[in-house]
Amino acid sequence: AAAIRPVLEKLQFDRVYSSDLSRAMETQQIALPGIEGIRTPLLREFDVGNLTNVSYADAEARYSQQLEEARTNGYDWFGGESYDQILGRLREFLHILEADPCENVAAFTHNGMLGFMLQLVLGVQFSRTAVQSNNCAIQVFEFDGMRWKLLAWNYMSDIS
Repeated sequence: AAAIRPVLEKLQFDRVYSSDLSRAMETQQIALPGIEGIRTPLLREFDVGNLTNVSYADAEARYSQQLEEARTNGYDWFGGESYDQILGRLREFLHILEADPCENVAAFTHNGMLGFMLQLVLGVQFSRTAVQSNNCAIQVFEFDGMRWKLLAWNYMSDIS
């Protein structure tokens, strides 16, 4: 988070949003110190229900068939969120941004949510493991008044 601070400090943000989970809020405070972000559950990482704090190996050993289904459709079988619920929450956040006249918005979220954002913007479904976001990398999206566009993925260089 400290490594991206010099890049972000060159920009002026009209709004700063953060997932209300502590790791995203801490990242936001390190990357943009002194700025109070708007905390929202809409940017939370997706809920895996009963698999929370269960190691991948244990989950695979106990629930291999259900886990395979969860990777495709979501974690509602485990008491978590379906992919439709996750996408609905993300769409709700995007509608908030679309209705706001702001020019530049920073949003601090989680790898899983970025994968869903990429799916929404590109209009294609793909395996969540097919595309990864580096920790504290910058993803740049733009709304042109009609649709969202991806401008940069895993961006770490100076932004002009």
